This record gives sequence, structure tokens and C-alpha cells, in this order.
Amino acid sequence: MLNAKVKPEEIKNILIIRDDHLGDLICSLPTVVAVRKQFPTSQITILVSEPCKEIVENHPAVDSFLVKIKKKRGAFCGIINFWERLMLLYDIRSRKFDLVIALRSRFCTRHAWMAGLSGARYRVGHKSPRLKHFFHNLAYNIFPANYNPEQHELMRTYDIVRVLGVPLNDVTFDIRTTPDQDSLVETFLKTHGVSDGEPMVCYHLSASKPKKQWPPESIISLIDMVQSRYPLVVNVVTYDPFNLEHRDFLQRYAKDDILVFESREFMQLAALYRKSRIVVSLDGAPMHLSAALGIPTLGIFEAETTMYWEPWGEGNISISGKGELESLSPEAVFNKLEILIRKHISDISG
Repeated sequence: MLNAKVKPEEIKNILIIRDDHLGDLICSLPTVVAVRKQFPTSQITILVSEPCKEIVENHPAVDSFLVKIKKKRGAFCGIINFWERLMLLYDIRSRKFDLVIALRSRFCTRHAWMAGLSGARYRVGHKSPRLKHFFHNLAYNIFPANYNPEQHELMRTYDIVRVLGVPLNDVTFDIRTTPDQDSLVETFLKTHGVSDGEPMVCYHLSASKPKKQWPPESIISLIDMVQSRYPLVVNVVTYDPFNLEHRDFLQRYAKDDILVFESREFMQLAALYRKSRIVVSLDGAPMHLSAALGIPTLGIFEAETTMYWEPWGEGNISISGKGELESLSPEAVFNKLEILIRKHISDISG
């Protein structure tokens, strides 16, 4: 194994690989920021999935990004997919990286092949419990500490670069929105008569998987309780723009005093959340986004959670359906939400 204490002056060009889901990338951003601080003059490129490029294209810790090509399905797509993967590997190798960091918190065969074929002198990533050391040494030559299932994903990700001597002096996400995204939200709120500073709670209706989905009717019932108890709160519902079922549901059942924000870009949610006092979200990327922005967050989970996927940050709250979200009552969620309302929205009666 090479000396893990890589000297910053040796590293001119870095590739970070985190090409999975939005929430995973958000939890990895403090590690990306820490790598930037450790290697302030290095060129940092990050490989992400297509939906994640919105997050990194304006991120100050990132100089450039590559996008993992989504697999195509259908006749001859196997050949097309192979060719596109080959071109990505060629692109990576042609950039002559000095350091490659596979930032997934567990071993990933795809990442190992990309790191191993990158040509980089230093290659950091997890060992596989199933493969022999020959393949480990082919892929990586610096190994982080063993995966810790009890840590939050944010810290599991940081542990990968700890072996390089990268300190995590503070947790900084540094998520940026564009003027266009901010302007869109300003126009939306102005159109609906919402003034700056009005207490606003956002609710994200959609989940990434069916088992993580709380019934939309329960969210409407939750909002009814908030409106009854705290009539000065502005309630805004968001949803996955590709979820036509939720769009149709909101068109049928959302009331005049419930605002529906139709985001076409993920980072439009970030611009909206910055105007919010509290965000209520099902387990998924919007929950991690609001927590990363420092917005008090209530996460709704399908099963009992350990700390590793809860919304990061002191004071955020989680509640679970204990394996069955349909059985989770709006009253139980309201009781949790009211804790945040009383703490963070002091300028309303109640």
C-alpha cells in the first residue's frame, strides 16, 4: 500500500467518482469541499449521474464534471452502452488524473474498473469482501478504513478521504442556486401573494420508491391540521415532476389555500427551500437537500432508521411507519412537526 499521506503539491488533477443518486451526492458534498480545501490549487473533476449535474455545475469546489451515461434498453443497446462506457473510460484516461477517489461508501465494481483503468498514480477506494487482493491492487492502492454501518452516510463518505490526511474541520455543503432559479421562486411567491418573511412550510409529496411513499391523502390531512392550528403559516406542496399520479392528485384535491410549486429542475427546490422555515419530506433527495441548506427538516421514513440516512444536522427530526407507512397517522406526524413549528416559527399565534 502506498503512503496515504499524499502531498498536496504532488496532486494537480483529481477525479472524484460519485455517480449514483441525488441524496447520496448531497451527503458527499462536505467531503468534496474538504478535498478542495486540502488541495486548493488542484483541478477537481467529479463524475456524477445525469440528474446530479444540476448540483455540481455551479458548485465552487468543483472545476468540471463528467456525466455517467444512463443505460439504454432495446435492440442493439448493449453495443451502444458498451461503446459509451468505453468512451467515458477513454475520456477519464486522457485527462491524466493524479488522484482518483471512489466516494461511494461501499465497494463498487464499476468504480473499481474506472479507477483501475484511469492511469492515476493514487487510487482511493474500498476493498471488496468477495474479491481477491489481485483485483484490489489493480483497482486501488490506497484503502480507507472499513465501512462502518452505524455512521451517517456523510461521515462514511468522509472516512474515505480521511486516509489521505484530509481534515473535516466543519461540515460545509456550499450548495448554490442560479439567479434564474431564485427569480422563478420569487415570481411564484409574488404571484400567490406571499411576502418576504411570511412563515412558510414546504411538503414534498413524492418518494423515490413505492415502499417509501406516504399516502398523498395523509399529507393533505397533515396540512389541514397545520392550517387549523396555525392559520398564518403558508403551506407549499412540491412533487416529482415526472410523477403524473401526484400531479393529477393535486389538481383534484389540493385546496385554494395550499400552494403547489411545480419544479422542473431539482435545484429549483433549493431556491424554494431557502424561503421556507421548515421542510417536511419523505425519505429521499429533497429531505437531504433541505437539511444541507440548514432548513429545519422533518423526515418521514418507511421503517425505523438508524442515524445513517436521517436528515443531517442538529435539531432535525425523523419519524417512521415502522415498516408500513400507510399506518402512520397524520396526527403522529403533526405532533413531530409542531415541535419544529414552535421552535422555528415564533411569529405566529399558538
